[in-house]
Amino acid sequence: MIPSGNGYVQMLSEMFQKHTINISDTMQFKNYGIDGFTVARVLENIRLQRIPLHRSPIITLLIGVNDIGLMMNTDRTEFQKKQMMQDFVAHYKELLKLLTRDARQVILMEPFIFPHPEEYQTWIPYVRTMSTHIRQLSEKFNLPFLPLHDYFNNEAIQKGFDQITTDGIHLTRYGHELLATLLYEVIIKSSTDHLTKSSKSPASIAKSNKQCGGLACIRRVQAPSDKLQSSYCYEQVAKADC
Repeated sequence: MIPSGNGYVQMLSEMFQKHTINISDTMQFKNYGIDGFTVARVLENIRLQRIPLHRSPIITLLIGVNDIGLMMNTDRTEFQKKQMMQDFVAHYKELLKLLTRDARQVILMEPFIFPHPEEYQTWIPYVRTMSTHIRQLSEKFNLPFLPLHDYFNNEAIQKGFDQITTDGIHLTRYGHELLATLLYEVIIKSSTDHLTKSSKSPASIAKSNKQCGGLACIRRVQAPSDKLQSSYCYEQVAKADC
């Protein structure tokens, strides 16, 4: 079992232990975070079964900023950047096809960047374009979409960028706490909606670098005596941005 680290995955685990009665003791959290992963690398690893996703009822996906970093830092022409964005969408779509085979729910999280330092200001239009594509895919697959870019930037404007981000890409401890809180609420809502068999579509949940590409898993198992273990699995299928 891969440690959940010191970021929002670990904080999320602690929130379930503290606030979720009769559930936290049967949950396992796993972090598959890998520094610098792009959507293509995550897709490749899942296809080659390097990242195990079998029986993962709840998966969250946060990826994209590393892909934008490749566009911006490798002297690409505008035409090449456009093609890379199209490739990102195609890979993301294929990734969703794999993730939704077993998962009860896949929660899509919006990539984010901060204009602090100012050099990342030029990345923001690409983040917005990418976010539009991801939101469209969330609607196509009928999956929840969690907006993060404006949320984090508004928090940074109010409290100071240094309170939220360490370098414009990675989050501070307080930033991780904010993200863990958002995810906790979304996962609880997703689980509740499933149990009540809600007929409402959760296509959009409006809750409001080199980042690390990875997976974090919350697995809910049955009593130790059960041979077959059911699971909730929260997979940060790549904050290829962490």
